[in-house]
Amino acid sequence: TENKRWGNFDADLNTMALVNKVNRSDLWRDVAKQYGIAAPASDSRGLEKFFDGKVFDPSNPDAYLNSLAIKKLS
Repeated sequence: TENKRWGNFDADLNTMALVNKVNRSDLWRDVAKQYGIAAPASDSRGLEKFFDGKVFDPSNPDAYLNSLAIKKLS
């Protein structure tokens, strides 16, 4: 989200598609299973509330960006 916020990524980038492409949880889950290591049930930590009171929902990252007062550098 920060890369979109500061203009490093296009504003219309599908953030979830990118996350799903690069976060290959299938790979690390397979390795964990091979070594008998318990893996988290979910890829996400869920909702996070930051020090400023803003809530980040990883299933809707654009809502978080839209809630911020400072959108980008001018």
